[in-house]
Amino acid sequence: MPGWDLLPIILLSLGVSLSATLLAACIGLPLGTVLAVYRFPGRGALILLFNALLGLPPVVVGVALYWLLSRAGPLGGLGLLFTPGAMVVAQLLLALPIVTALSHRAIAGIWARYGDDFLSLGLRRVQVLPHLIRIGRTEALTAVLAGFGRAAAVVLASTTSVENSGLLGAILPVFTKETRIAVRVIAQGTGQALATAARGDADLVLVHDPDAEDAFMKAGHGVTRREVAWNDFIVVGPGSDPANVAGGHDAARAFAAIAEARAPFVSRGDKSGTDAKEKRLWRAAGVTPAGSWYRDIGGGMGAALNAAAAMDAYTLSDRGTWLSFGNKRNLEIVVEGGRDLINRYDVITLNPNEHGAEGRAPAQRLADWLVSPEGQAAIAGYRVAGQTLFHPEADAKP
Repeated sequence: MPGWDLLPIILLSLGVSLSATLLAACIGLPLGTVLAVYRFPGRGALILLFNALLGLPPVVVGVALYWLLSRAGPLGGLGLLFTPGAMVVAQLLLALPIVTALSHRAIAGIWARYGDDFLSLGLRRVQVLPHLIRIGRTEALTAVLAGFGRAAAVVLASTTSVENSGLLGAILPVFTKETRIAVRVIAQGTGQALATAARGDADLVLVHDPDAEDAFMKAGHGVTRREVAWNDFIVVGPGSDPANVAGGHDAARAFAAIAEARAPFVSRGDKSGTDAKEKRLWRAAGVTPAGSWYRDIGGGMGAALNAAAAMDAYTLSDRGTWLSFGNKRNLEIVVEGGRDLINRYDVITLNPNEHGAEGRAPAQRLADWLVSPEGQAAIAGYRVAGQTLFHPEADAKP
């Protein structure tokens, strides 16, 4: 029967998440109750710490554990890297702050109402703790379920363009509503997103650099790679158009003209998919860009567009981010429509033999949903100012 091969992976994922949640409950519920009832030096700092850790990025936990458990790390000799035990620890670190902080808030309110009554009966505070948890059992269950949701969520390492354009914010709630699977997004340049996944700090990636994706797959990090959407790159520049490239469709020729005119050009320089595309266009133009006219900012697409708007400079952008960008000032689209400007987005699931099977089943479900009729319809339905930002994979390309 199809899908039986996923059963061990599903059971492992569920077992890891349940184990981490159980540990978080055993530690976090008593700890949150103690923080609500007792007064001691450092209590305020602990409460502040757990509240701050509610939004702890999974990538931080992943990097810290990788450093501790890798062969060169202080605990490398234990051989725990990419094992279920390490996965439980990682998810425990994500779930524990939620269980502790939420239980503290709930029990603090109960203690404020009933604390004096318990003490008047001659009970010591330590004797009151289990009674408080029992009274607040509904809130305690909510805290534990929130911890489980944090532990079981899918981590998607994504290029910044699908995040900054608002696409993920529009379609991922649809997926979560249908499947009850939460998704946490780490938005980075494509190179960084692939590196994050290669370290095992994400469950799948959504990126747009074919060459970098090829290398990622050949290195054995990915299992499946499927196109989910496309739009196109555009060259934008000042309305004065000092390089005289407006109205063209050949981006490489436009780049050559910009270099010859030494017109200001802003490069992202962040190893993103857009940055990689820009580098390929310069090579196609036979130009090695250098000099005061060429500004490498090492930032995201929004930063590059803001810099270009402030400097009356040219830059390469994906159309989705451009349409949702509000600070256009004097910038206009000057080159568009060429076949060399097609910008495809691929979803890649990770190799469980390299990165562990935990998270594989929900990640596979997200990847399947993105290419399903429902996911493709959600992508096609996302518009800004009446314009389509991303085409589903099946739409005909220019």
